[in-house]
Amino acid sequence: MYALPTVQEYNWSASGYDCSLDTPVHLSLPSHQLLDGAGLRRDPDNGDWCTSDGTRVVRVLTGHRPTGTIDTLLASRDWLEQRLRTLNTALILGLFGERQPRTTDLTRWREYSQTAGLQPGHEPTVQEQLTRIKVNRNP
Repeated sequence: MYALPTVQEYNWSASGYDCSLDTPVHLSLPSHQLLDGAGLRRDPDNGDWCTSDGTRVVRVLTGHRPTGTIDTLLASRDWLEQRLRTLNTALILGLFGERQPRTTDLTRWREYSQTAGLQPGHEPTVQEQLTRIKVNRNP
């Protein structure tokens, strides 16, 4: 069994001399490895992915909160597990981030990371979140 990326991200900054779009674009898609041979079609109006009988199995959602826009890609667990079985793969998700205070004197911040995995027929595994305080010793 081997692991594949689950999502492929496309970003367009809308800046520079070679810009063919006037506004920034961000798009999340299921990875090529998951889509190739799955027989899904993408709805051009909302970005959802459906089977040949019209069943939606992947959904793209955009939400808004005070800190900005959140893009989420949701897949039906039944479809995803079947696809992983077909590909003889497991899904691994890694998260790395940091929280910074809103200040011009950035001397302390928090880093965090976490991983999760899914193998067909098993419950998802989630590693305990790792976190640490970082200090800039040369402010």
